[in-house]
Amino acid sequence: MNMCRNTVRNASMIVLAAGFATSALAQNNTRDERNQDRRQMASQPEQRQAQSKQVASLSMHRASDLIGMDIKNSSDDSLGSLNDLIVDRGSGKISHVVVKSGAILGLGGERVAIPYEVFSYDPIDREFSLGMTSDELDNVSEVTPNDWIVLNSGDLESQLRSIGKSTRMHAQDKYSNMFGKDANRETIEGRVTGVNRWNDNDGSEYISVEIQSNDADGKTKTVILGPSWYVMGNENAPVQSHNATINAVSTGNGDGKYVATGYGADGKEFKIRNSDGTPSWDNPEATGSSILLSDLLGRDANARTEKGGEIQDALVEANSGMIPVLLFDPNENVLGLGDELHCVPWSETYVWEDVVSIDADLDTLAACQTSPEDVDQLTTTDSIEHIYRPFGAEVTKFNTREHRQWYKDLRNDQQEKNRENTRDSKRGG
Repeated sequence: MNMCRNTVRNASMIVLAAGFATSALAQNNTRDERNQDRRQMASQPEQRQAQSKQVASLSMHRASDLIGMDIKNSSDDSLGSLNDLIVDRGSGKISHVVVKSGAILGLGGERVAIPYEVFSYDPIDREFSLGMTSDELDNVSEVTPNDWIVLNSGDLESQLRSIGKSTRMHAQDKYSNMFGKDANRETIEGRVTGVNRWNDNDGSEYISVEIQSNDADGKTKTVILGPSWYVMGNENAPVQSHNATINAVSTGNGDGKYVATGYGADGKEFKIRNSDGTPSWDNPEATGSSILLSDLLGRDANARTEKGGEIQDALVEANSGMIPVLLFDPNENVLGLGDELHCVPWSETYVWEDVVSIDADLDTLAACQTSPEDVDQLTTTDSIEHIYRPFGAEVTKFNTREHRQWYKDLRNDQQEKNRENTRDSKRGG
C-alpha cells in the first residue's frame, strides 16, 4: 500500500458555469425554458433537493493511496494517520474514517472510528483534515461512544454492529404497517428480470426486484425486499434470471408493488420479515450493515458461474464519501487476461461474509474496463460512464456530504439525545 504524508489545509472548490445567448430570440427561448424548469422544480421539492446536493466535480482516489495518509488539523498538528474506512456493505457509502494515533485520547496507537462528515476535504491538495484542537481532544469524552468508537481488535465485530445499529433501527418500520390481519398475502413465482437499488426519502438504500410472474398473463411485478446492506449481504441475494418464489403482500397503494417477507431461489431461501411485518434485519444475529474496507482488499471474488480472482483495491470519491468501484484482479485461467485490475461497479457486487460475488458472466468481466493509472483524472460522471456500460448499470449518484463540526455539533446532538432519554425514562416510569 502506498503511504503518503502531506500538509493539510482547509479549502473549498467552487464550480461556476454561465451561458450567454447570442440573439434576442435565443434569449426569449432560454427564458421560457428556465421558467418552465422553475415551475417543474417547484412542483418537485424532493427532486430539487436531490439535484442541489449533487457533487459538482469528482475527486477520485485509490483506497491504497488514502490508507496511511497523514491527518492534521488547521494548526498543522498531526492527529494521526488514516488507517481504514468503514463502509455500508450495501451502498458503498463510507460512514466512518478510522484514525490511528498514539496522541488521540492518550490511547497509545488505538484505532478510533470518527464519522466521515466530521472531516474536511481539500479537493485541490486532495487531502483530509480534522477540525479539532488539543483542548477539544481532551474533552472528547463528552461525545457519545457511538460517534467516537475505539476499535479493539478483540471485539471488532460487535463494534461494527454498534456503528451500523442506527441504520438497522432507522429502516425497521419502513413497511411493517402493511402487514395487518387484512393484508392480502400472495406467493409470487417467476423469473427475476431486474434487480434495482433506490434511495427512499430518508436516504436509506433499498433493493427491489422486477419479477415476470408465471401466471397466465405473465405480468411483471415489482417487489420491495429490504435495505441493500441486508439483502445484498445474504448469500441467496437476488440475481437476474433467478427463478424465484417470493412471499409478499400488496402495498395497497394501487401501484402494483409488493413488499416481501421471504425470498427463495435455487432451492434456498432467506427470511426478510416476520409474519407480522417486523424486519429480520433488526435481529442482533443478522448480517452487519458495516464492513472495514481493508477486509475487502485481498478478498476472493467470484463471477456468477466461475471462481477465480480477488478484490485488490477500490476507488473512493472523496466529496461524497462513496466507493463506486472495486478493482478486481481475475485469475488468468478465468479470463485469460494479463495481470491487470478490472473495474467492477460496487452496485454489481454482493459483499458476503467471506467472499465478494460479482453479478456478471465471464463475457461481461472480459469486456469491463481496466483501471487507469491516474484515477484523479476521473472528474465527471461522464468520465466513469464507460466503467458501468459493460454491466448495463447506472452510474453511482454522488451527493455532497454535509460537513459537521466535531466538537460542537456532535456534542449538542448528544445533549439532545440525553434529554430525550430522560423524557422517555420518565414516561416509562
